[in-house]
Amino acid sequence: MNKEKKKVLIIVGVIIAIIALLAYLLSVMIGDEVEVPSEPVNPVDPSEPTDVLNTEIAKLDDASTFFTIQNIMNDYYNLIFTENTSSLLQVLDPEYIQEYHITANNVYSIIRNDYNTTSYVATDIYYNPDSSVTYYFVSGYLTDIPLIGEDYNYYSSISYLIIVDESTSRYVLRPINTSNIQDYAENYDIVSRELITGSSFRVTEISEESKLTTYLSEFMNLLVYFPNEAYQLLTQEKQQEYGSVDGFIEQIVNIYEDSSTRIFSFGSRVENDIQVYEIIDDNQNRITLYEYGINDFRITY
Repeated sequence: MNKEKKKVLIIVGVIIAIIALLAYLLSVMIGDEVEVPSEPVNPVDPSEPTDVLNTEIAKLDDASTFFTIQNIMNDYYNLIFTENTSSLLQVLDPEYIQEYHITANNVYSIIRNDYNTTSYVATDIYYNPDSSVTYYFVSGYLTDIPLIGEDYNYYSSISYLIIVDESTSRYVLRPINTSNIQDYAENYDIVSRELITGSSFRVTEISEESKLTTYLSEFMNLLVYFPNEAYQLLTQEKQQEYGSVDGFIEQIVNIYEDSSTRIFSFGSRVENDIQVYEIIDDNQNRITLYEYGINDFRITY
């Protein structure tokens, strides 16, 4: 081999060696960048919800959520009345179904279904706020208006537990037996639940006017069918005007004929930490309503 060819081979070899060295150095640099990233590989998005289970209990004071839950309860009773078994089993708590061995064949022997036209009114709701799983402890009364010729029924205390998985927005419910819903809620063993079945929990916004119309409708419903309970919704001063429940009952026809549940106008003020509404109905009656809490009110006119 002549000297010129040797020179060419030596030069080519040097070039190849230099390229190999550069490739090695580059691979080391890239490897170092992967091993020591300047930012976390999976940074936490602060907007994403975290799995927080709060067990502290508070009284629900949001009207929209309150009446959404009341509607859920009335939907539940409608499922019973219409014997919509598949939907009923879907909304019942799976743990409650397992505990009582409930099936499509025996569900109505465990849950009474002799109701007619019912209306559930929530009076107190407690819950654990800001939690990944929300437990709503609901207490209220139920009215049952049967067919003509049968007795009206008033059930003063019926309670339920509604469980909402905030990650799926699904809920299930179960009946509970208690005479003190707050004490029951504060002593309940709240645990994490993952609900893949159940109905969808969607809060429907309610305006102040709609809330007041609901209050007036509740009073009028009791006035017609359960006057003793309607009497309890009057202010103490108004009760004294009638002298007794019997005196109030004597005036029921006049009160009903003169009143309207439709609101013409209203205003509000705060008096001694109590929300006070001045209402004029469509019959131009002036009504004062004192709201102590959601669905906790007294009226005078």
